[in-house]
Amino acid sequence: MKATTISHCLIHQLPETGTSPIGSVCPRCKRLLYTQPASLENRAYWESQPGAYTLDRRPIFIYTRFGDNYKIRSLIEE
Repeated sequence: MKATTISHCLIHQLPETGTSPIGSVCPRCKRLLYTQPASLENRAYWESQPGAYTLDRRPIFIYTRFGDNYKIRSLIEE
């Protein structure tokens, strides 16, 4: 059975259903990235501590993508 990944934008509190050159993003972040294109140097990292837990105590981690003119934080649950 294939695992489903669910991600939410922590800035706008919306599900990340859109696609962009840097990956899945929420509709508002997508609009921002297309009206103010991302810089050429993009960086990303996983935060070391879980941002939340599911009701059955599985950790949910935060993935951050950023450049010179944007920062997108996502809460990702598999």
